[in-house]
Amino acid sequence: MRNWNRDALLRTSVLAGFVAAGALSAPAFAQTTDTELATGQADRITVTGTRIVRQDYVADSPIVTVTGEDIAARADITLDTFLNTLPQVNPAGTTTSNNPGNNGQSNVNLRGFGANRNLVLIDGRRTMPSTSTLVVDLNTIPTALISRMEVITGGAGAVYGADALSGAVNVILRDDFEGVDFRINYENSTEFWDAEAYSAALTVGGNFANNRGNAVISYERSVREGMIKAQRDFAAQATATTTFFPEGWVSFGTANSPDWDVVRGIFEGYGYSPAEVAASIPDFQALSFNLDGTLIGTGAFNDPNRNVLNWNYPVDGNVAQAFFPDFYSYNFDLVNILTLPMERDSFMARAHYDLDNGVRVFGHASYTQYSSTQALAATPIPTVGGRHPTDPLLTGQQFTSELIVPGQLVSNLLIVPADHPFIPSDLAVILASRTGDDPRLVGSGADEPFLMRQRTLDIGLRTNDFTNTVTNFLVGMSGPIAGTWEWNLYLSQGRTQIDVIQSGNVDTQRLQTLLEAPDGGDSICSGGFDPFGRQPMSAECIDYLEVATANQTIFTQDIAQFYVTGDMFEMPAGTVSVVLGAEYRGFDFSFDPGSASGPISGFNAQLPNAGQNSFEDLFGEALIPLIRDMPFIQSLDMTLGYRYSRSEFESGITGATGGSNDSA
Repeated sequence: MRNWNRDALLRTSVLAGFVAAGALSAPAFAQTTDTELATGQADRITVTGTRIVRQDYVADSPIVTVTGEDIAARADITLDTFLNTLPQVNPAGTTTSNNPGNNGQSNVNLRGFGANRNLVLIDGRRTMPSTSTLVVDLNTIPTALISRMEVITGGAGAVYGADALSGAVNVILRDDFEGVDFRINYENSTEFWDAEAYSAALTVGGNFANNRGNAVISYERSVREGMIKAQRDFAAQATATTTFFPEGWVSFGTANSPDWDVVRGIFEGYGYSPAEVAASIPDFQALSFNLDGTLIGTGAFNDPNRNVLNWNYPVDGNVAQAFFPDFYSYNFDLVNILTLPMERDSFMARAHYDLDNGVRVFGHASYTQYSSTQALAATPIPTVGGRHPTDPLLTGQQFTSELIVPGQLVSNLLIVPADHPFIPSDLAVILASRTGDDPRLVGSGADEPFLMRQRTLDIGLRTNDFTNTVTNFLVGMSGPIAGTWEWNLYLSQGRTQIDVIQSGNVDTQRLQTLLEAPDGGDSICSGGFDPFGRQPMSAECIDYLEVATANQTIFTQDIAQFYVTGDMFEMPAGTVSVVLGAEYRGFDFSFDPGSASGPISGFNAQLPNAGQNSFEDLFGEALIPLIRDMPFIQSLDMTLGYRYSRSEFESGITGATGGSNDSA
């Protein structure tokens, strides 16, 4: 389905501010050449956060400047590691973040508003984003070419657009480089000598045509070794709970619960006193299973009297020992990734040339490809809902079962027939004591199916292997008009492709088919599926259940921007300067989920998606001097900013999601 909505978004952004030198001004470097900064010859400059050319280094909003030398001294292989040390930056999701995952990307999050609420610029111009939310991945910027980074927090929306709500990070690259620069960085954990990371970068450039032009190329390769949480004691234990156990988990609701005296009698038969059992096994107790088929009372997180009862497994890394023996929960953090592995290759070439008439022609081309892996604990099953096969509300993300009453939804639970051949004898006694009726399930009493959860350890971790490829091309010109007036034009085109290979997902429909088979699934795959306890699964059943998927996201961006800037007229306190410009941005997005669009447990099930957005903006700025050289006020200026934006979008199929990315 495709929907057109012309003029869907009319945005107006206004910026107004007063700057008094010595009291409210903030010094900032300018978007000028490195040579001009070094020699002090930049008499008319542009400060980050505005396009007005002025004769001072005063900015209307606070700016923090980080030099390329500062970045090199840290020896970090990703820029977010350094930026996250700044007080303006909230280190929410980083290139090392596994859960919640960040696809190995290096993003910056100003003031905690989210990485999609600030803008990353290169030399004051937009660059190619790496997500459908238009977030720029800092991995795509070769660190060896960085002259400095200027971080402005606030007041940038009217200048750069609404996506600069919380500010902007302006990465200013070296444009007068001459010579050869080769650098190698290496770092590791000095305590354990692991988590190694290294990078090597080669930059070659020089001036030409009697210093009227400069060209430079830079290549960088970075590698980081991954590390799992088990390698660090502080991270090896989960601090959250889960009801998806490798041992299986059964919880009876009030609709068709067993006779709890029967349940308690079984635990007394294990050798526990009636008082111990009464305290630990009240009505509606969740039950789990030992390998010999005996039952486990799992305790309760919020009740000190309800302890784990009849646990026969080792208390090892699979047990969340922060809660045991008061409460049993699976330790899903043990095998999760603490630091994501990464390999990255990035290349950039840039050049500029000054014509005889004062016009500067400039451009750059960049290519970055990097890979990373995200891993979560073994798949909790199921993480999708189920319906009857004839249910008109059935979606492609739900499994089907004739054991479900038409019109009913069973969420995140497997349906097990009451006559399943692998049911342990003690559980069979409990099931036979039921006399109620769950309206969601076919049958009633002892013959009604029951609901449970499991976690498939034999299938292994859920992994996402990402490969991101980002390209960007930019050409532009700038030059004088008359007097102080100048014009600027640039065109940019970029493309991002994200390929993801997922493993460890489970086909929930096939899993339910095994459960409903009269022989427990043995006729479908060797041994079938036994959900009661940590029962081994045959290689044939693993192949039958596991879903290895490949999905792909592709999006492109086209930008055209033109503006003029100059002085309008004189006032007693100085010259009024203005900027007038227009900008076009076009964005095209498509997502192909591959085979992950079905009833998959594990990573989120998704539908194909596609869409196009375009933005047409008009913007303007004005700098109005109000006071100069007065008592207590050296200077007082007023700055005004205005942006009008019209958008047009075409949407494809909206991707519905089901399941959970949570490692729990």
